[in-house]
Amino acid sequence: MDISQYLSPDRIFLDKIFESKEEMLNFLLEKVAGDPAVLDPEEVRKDLFEREAKGGTALEDGIAVPHARTNGVRDIVMAFVRLGVPLDLGSADGRPSRFVFLILVPKDRVNEYLEVLGHIARIMKRPTVRERLIGLKTPEEVFDIFKELEVKG
Repeated sequence: MDISQYLSPDRIFLDKIFESKEEMLNFLLEKVAGDPAVLDPEEVRKDLFEREAKGGTALEDGIAVPHARTNGVRDIVMAFVRLGVPLDLGSADGRPSRFVFLILVPKDRVNEYLEVLGHIARIMKRPTVRERLIGLKTPEEVFDIFKELEVKG
């Protein structure tokens, strides 16, 4: 699985501070709205917020993966933010989230959707990966780490 094919440095944001989950999600949606794969930004917004209302998407260890399957995109669209101040997004371990991956997937691509979610969970569960991500200064450096992880596995 190569998540770097869906993510680019222009959709990687570092040390952003948000007052709420809604503010963060709106920021990320605004940043991906111009992607050619986004067909209908309003449908994407509706589907993402409906998915979040069904249950949080925060994992353990400071990771959150807000996501939605939607007809508002024609291909997988991703963004990443390293939060300057972690947000409580309702993780099972009670820790606030520091690393957030937004994933938008066409409704008919369930297998790829599950692969992307699983891959992110696997790479981000490694403490060394999280530690490296905290120290990076530019979106390009973050992107390079994700590329490196694709090669090394």
